[in-house]
Amino acid sequence: MKKNVFIIIMALFHFDLLSEDRISIATYSHFNSESEPEKWWKSGNQNKKPIILSYDRFYSDSNFYGLALFNNSFGQFSQYIYKGHQYESRFNNIHYELSYGILHGYKDEFQDRIPINTEEGFGIGVIPSIIYTKDKNHYFGLSLMGDAGLIFSYSKKIWKLLKNDINNLNKLNLLPNWLQINRGDDNER
Repeated sequence: MKKNVFIIIMALFHFDLLSEDRISIATYSHFNSESEPEKWWKSGNQNKKPIILSYDRFYSDSNFYGLALFNNSFGQFSQYIYKGHQYESRFNNIHYELSYGILHGYKDEFQDRIPINTEEGFGIGVIPSIIYTKDKNHYFGLSLMGDAGLIFSYSKKIWKLLKNDINNLNKLNLLPNWLQINRGDDNER
């Protein structure tokens, strides 16, 4: 077990995932245009467990790129590779985000469900979001999926998520001397 934890930590350092990056879990809901739920599910919304997992890598204070993985509304595995920007608001704990990128996975009879899409399932995605920051570590978001629905998300900074575990490994001397770290709470946003 200790060896596995060490290997995971090494991989994280190798990929520099311990910066101000964040991971997110989200769910989505469609705007129901049908009057009866049976017709709504028959109209194509077949994914009854809509979960989105995403990773955002910040390369400046307000710019990021990322990857989201999910099953679309029709049960097809889909990916969204994007670039984004944060915009400040007048409110202390609220900011706006806009992401845009390549959306893949809407294929075959469902390829026309996103406006710009190829036969191979590659399309363009643009997602505006409103984000509430609880304490510089926890984020709650509301995003718009075009005219199809809303995404509800929870995000956490990776460094904040792993910092306590890494400090515990340091205290137990489970890390080699050259890997011992003391990063503290510097560079908090």
